[in-house]
Amino acid sequence: MADFSYLKALDVGANITAEYTLSSISTDGGETNPVLIVRVAGESNKGFANEQLKMTRKNANAYRAGAVNMSMVADTRSNDRRLYSKYVVVGWTNVVDADGASVAFSVSECNDFIESLPDWIFDELRNFCSNPSNFVDTVNVEGISKN
Repeated sequence: MADFSYLKALDVGANITAEYTLSSISTDGGETNPVLIVRVAGESNKGFANEQLKMTRKNANAYRAGAVNMSMVADTRSNDRRLYSKYVVVGWTNVVDADGASVAFSVSECNDFIESLPDWIFDELRNFCSNPSNFVDTVNVEGISKN
């Protein structure tokens, strides 16, 4: 029987993080970008996934009927903003306020920051965090040795 256990290295656990650079935002005269330390926005992030499912259940009938509208899209984005500051973004570097002062990470500050992002920038963050491949390294099968 073949051994495919090396593929377990591609699992994205709840505590695996990645850095996401907000390249559309610059600080220090354009030299530096804010970097968010993020977890995957998927099922391995149980708190995020469970709360997102609650929102999905709320709109399930409308989704099934094909009655998705812009209000529902806005509600989903708004809900995700709250969930990202609570479950997905776990730290940051190079985040400054309007006066250029460095801001220490906290869930409250993160919520304010995420709420202030234009929709298109937040959507780019959502796209990154919802892709598990951004949270794993590739597995080099040739480098695996047998015991």
